[in-house]
Amino acid sequence: MKKIILSIVVIGLAAGASFAEKKEKKDISKDIPEAIVSAVKASYPDAIIEDAKIKNHDGKLLYKFEVKKGENEIKLSYDKDGKLVSSKEEIDANTLPDAVKKAVKEKYPKETIKEATRMFKDNKTTYAVEMKSCLLCKELRLTEAGDIVKKH
Repeated sequence: MKKIILSIVVIGLAAGASFAEKKEKKDISKDIPEAIVSAVKASYPDAIIEDAKIKNHDGKLLYKFEVKKGENEIKLSYDKDGKLVSSKEEIDANTLPDAVKKAVKEKYPKETIKEATRMFKDNKTTYAVEMKSCLLCKELRLTEAGDIVKKH
């Protein structure tokens, strides 16, 4: 009986590993035009494309990618011409623009930034910063110039 159970467990683990391996090596070339994939690779040469989807957004075809660069996750959207439409990228708080760090420090001098995200949409870059302990200022959204756009 123990041998049967052990055999079932081994077969299950092997099947699971095989499934995970197939999922990891998703072939996106047949669904996404090569020009779009090349645009992603040119913008993020060290990143690994983990997922790609084609979405219809307000009547426009968008190619959405999830890529991983080191430990950071990046979400990207490209139009049919290979132009970046939007992005959302986790970044190290130390790499925030000085104006953003200064604005956060001036507004919340006792706070420390826990997480930072760079977002691009409508040809504008904004930054979201999450604080470690502030209850009223859990997350701020700022422009590159350090202007606070939104508080959560």
